[in-house]
Amino acid sequence: MSTVGNHIEIIRFKVKPTIANDFVAARERVDEEVRQIDGFLGSELCRLNEETWVIFIRWENAVKTKAAQKITETSPSISAWIAIADQFISFETAEVKYTAESR
Repeated sequence: MSTVGNHIEIIRFKVKPTIANDFVAARERVDEEVRQIDGFLGSELCRLNEETWVIFIRWENAVKTKAAQKITETSPSISAWIAIADQFISFETAEVKYTAESR
């Protein structure tokens, strides 16, 4: 199944190592809510180094991504999750133009 045309939100944070477990646990609670939004395909939360984290949130297309952003910008659980981070570094949205899958 091709994912070309899907959209990905890419969000970077700084999180103190001492609260990393809280950050992950809070994201699990957020995703319970986000799973209910039309067009949500999944997310991956990754630690790049001791304090830098990135989350990839996958959506079906640009329209559903924008609609989801309207919903999530006022979500108390998302606000609480972001508040755990020491620093919000960046937020970008990208369109998938090419994919490769295992054989």
